[in-house]
Amino acid sequence: MNKNFKHNNKSTSDQKRIGKVEIVNPIAQLIFDDNTYLEIVAEDLLYADSPVWIEAENLLLFTDFPNKKIHYWKEHYKEPKTYLESIDFIGPNTKNGELNSSVLLLNHTAELTLFLYGQQKIAKMNAMIRDPKFNFTAWIDNPKQHILTNPSTFTQDNTGNIYFTDIIPNQELFNEQQLYGLFKISNKNKLELLLKSSLHIEGITFSPNNKLMYVTYFLDKQAYLYSYELNKSKHITSTLKTFDYTPFISTPEDRPRGLTTDKFGNIFTTGPGGLWVFSKELDLIARVYFKGIATNCVFNEDYKTLYITTSNKLLKLKLRN
Repeated sequence: MNKNFKHNNKSTSDQKRIGKVEIVNPIAQLIFDDNTYLEIVAEDLLYADSPVWIEAENLLLFTDFPNKKIHYWKEHYKEPKTYLESIDFIGPNTKNGELNSSVLLLNHTAELTLFLYGQQKIAKMNAMIRDPKFNFTAWIDNPKQHILTNPSTFTQDNTGNIYFTDIIPNQELFNEQQLYGLFKISNKNKLELLLKSSLHIEGITFSPNNKLMYVTYFLDKQAYLYSYELNKSKHITSTLKTFDYTPFISTPEDRPRGLTTDKFGNIFTTGPGGLWVFSKELDLIARVYFKGIATNCVFNEDYKTLYITTSNKLLKLKLRN
């Protein structure tokens, strides 16, 4: 069915406003004005995550995998609509009926892709964005046959390299401690382990020029944001700075997860209590407080709107023009 995204939904005049902005550093006033507020776009989701902005269609996609759905939303819609449903891929690494597709991505050739760890591959949708079909085939086969156990992050840099996080297989460990890895699949389909950590890697993103990588970590109420310097081959050369969320962690669920950057290099991370905003030097400049577990965030094409997924909501944050 051709959705063509032309529903005649009208925005309501009594949009739900929530949240509170705290300016930590006056420089954040370049981002937030005095009337900044969060707007609830959708509620009663089971677990919203993996938001993707589709500039060509001026719409947002996001996942609700416990409901086995991908939703789409445009401005002036009362509520999101179902984009794809019955998203449940079964493979050798999952039990029958267990959901095993993970994160969503629009790749550099404007193809909608999913990380299917049950089928051990990255798959692309064989359909136009505006005419979605439940038809996915391999985009990148898993090199070296790394056994995908629990990938939680999946992204692409400006040269086409793919990055994902996963548990390091037992045969690669030298002791009993479980380690987590950040892997890179080059645009030549070469698999590399960029870093390993005893902390679970929750999210990764890049600076606008792709010379820096930002990574969030968590384990047992320890939580951090790291800034890494990258060389031309996209290998980590040094750790520039870290931020410690640990004193702010009240429950293991309320932790830093997904993150993104704006065109100026400021970093927006989900985290305890809502949204955290850092300068490109990793100095905390603002916080946006709201109830619920924030999972991920993404900008629209002009960076004036930030969409935030939470455990049960989709939120919208308008920023200074």
